Amino acid sequence: SPTTDGYAELASKIATRSGAVVMLPDYPLAPNGNYSVIMDHILHALRYLATAKLGGLACDATAGKRAPLFIGGDSAGGGTALSMVLKLKL
Repeated sequence: SPTTDGYAELASKIATRSGAVVMLPDYPLAPNGNYSVIMDHILHALRYLATAKLGGLACDATAGKRAPLFIGGDSAGGGTALSMVLKLKL
């Protein structure tokens, strides 16, 4: 999507250098998305990552080589990431 295309190169570098699985989830922006809708989308993405087996990597410690899981963002996405971390108490 136009909102994540600009971050693909950065995400690729982060994944390559850290060995982490990097996901750039799309979520509805205002006025279509409010706080709870956005948090539901992000939580769904994190749950997917927690169970997905991605090229031999997994965030689930019981499956394959465990990959680090980082949550981040910039601008409003940074606030959303922090809200999610606090909500999940990671």
